[in-house]
Amino acid sequence: ITFRDSSKYAISYHWYFDGADGGTDKDPSPHIYGDPGYYKVTLAIKGVNDCVDTISKIIHIKGPIAKLNIGPTKGCVPYTFHIGVGGTNIKSYAWDFGDGTPVLPSTDSAVNHVYLNSGKYLPNAILTSPEGCIVTLKSKDTVIVDELHTNFVTSPYEWCDSATVQFTDKSVTAPFSSIIKTQWIFGDGSSTTGPLTGPHIYKFPGTYSVSLIASSKYGCVDTVTKQDSIHVWVSPHISIMGDSLICLTPGSILKYTSVVNSADSIHTYKWSIDDVLVSTDQHLVLNLRSRGYHELKLEVANSHLCSSTIKRLIFIDSVKANFSINALHFCGSGTVQLKNETVSATPIDKTVWDLGNGVSFKALDTAYTYTVPGTYFIKLTASTINGCSDSVTTVQPVEVYTLPQSSIAGDTLQCHPGIISFKSSVNTTDSIDVYHWYLDNNPLPDSTKELSTYFNAGNHLLKLIVKTHNGCLDTVAKNVVVHSMKADFTVLT
Repeated sequence: ITFRDSSKYAISYHWYFDGADGGTDKDPSPHIYGDPGYYKVTLAIKGVNDCVDTISKIIHIKGPIAKLNIGPTKGCVPYTFHIGVGGTNIKSYAWDFGDGTPVLPSTDSAVNHVYLNSGKYLPNAILTSPEGCIVTLKSKDTVIVDELHTNFVTSPYEWCDSATVQFTDKSVTAPFSSIIKTQWIFGDGSSTTGPLTGPHIYKFPGTYSVSLIASSKYGCVDTVTKQDSIHVWVSPHISIMGDSLICLTPGSILKYTSVVNSADSIHTYKWSIDDVLVSTDQHLVLNLRSRGYHELKLEVANSHLCSSTIKRLIFIDSVKANFSINALHFCGSGTVQLKNETVSATPIDKTVWDLGNGVSFKALDTAYTYTVPGTYFIKLTASTINGCSDSVTTVQPVEVYTLPQSSIAGDTLQCHPGIISFKSSVNTTDSIDVYHWYLDNNPLPDSTKELSTYFNAGNHLLKLIVKTHNGCLDTVAKNVVVHSMKADFTVLT
């Protein structure tokens, strides 16, 4: 509004606009009234001889007279914002929320508006008086609508026995905002506040739900919970049943049994010898003939691919007992020469000879004399330095036969030359196959138990040799005296 001085006899001026100093110009600069209402304008003048005078007038600015009332200016989407107007001389209202929604006339003096998007907004109330004057009331404070979406990721989410999990915070806010506080709840009874400085360690198997709580600069709070997001499974507990020392025989094979304790089903079995896969069966049956030390390894994985590995050192040894013997048959007594011909993968530590008569020897080779007739099976047991042993027994026994004891029955003194008969007598456990008679070391044709042959006069040596079925011999001899007696006489006359 422009004001012009119309005073008389004034030499100085002082203007006041609603109590505020308006300057000392005769005609002040136009004064701007931003809002409708009643305003007081005062002009004070001074004339000659210091005469003064003052005049005040009330200026009426037409239009709605109102005050803007707004709710809290900070919120989180979706944010319900309250705005209202209190005043007079208002016919209609229109609300401009600054977010692009349509500005439409309304008769409501107070409304709620939902901000669906984050941003900074300056809402206005557009008022119209009955006389058609329009006044816009602008909010002095900017409405800040923040947005916070809490999220995190982790990979992998399945572990075995324990877990070292790296969590990555993927939470986002509005571009003009920021996250000022976070709290992690790991589901294992532990939590931490603030940005993570490293991975979180789960020491024990289990299923864990993880939560992240975040707060933004403008007071938004959001929580995300990922149920059962971390799985720490139990690996199988395994052991191997079977011998660490294998003694090879012609039909021997390796047999090992896997002993598995697992809460989950088993997915794979892997048996390896010296890091070479040899079987995927639950138990190992293998014909391995390679002598020496070997590393046996078993790896078992369950349905979650959690695996356990166990290793064992095994040794494959071999020994084959054998020996040679100089003779198997003896008459009366006999000495056997026993030669050890055992072969083995490792040195022989001990050999034991069982001679079949309660007598045993510990020696590499040996000799023994049997003095008692009988049947004897000789057994050799040989052991390596690793404890592998093997035994062999003679297929045919050593047999010591009883010697026959023979005698000749018959007169050994004869008075006249002629045919003389003798009869043999033999004490034996075996049958007699051969009788050989000798007279004065000359063989006789008779080969039976009895002898009848002609003896000349003189001293003779009669000898008998008998041979049993098993080849055992006995010799007996007798001296036979044959006189040459002849009766005769002479007649004397």
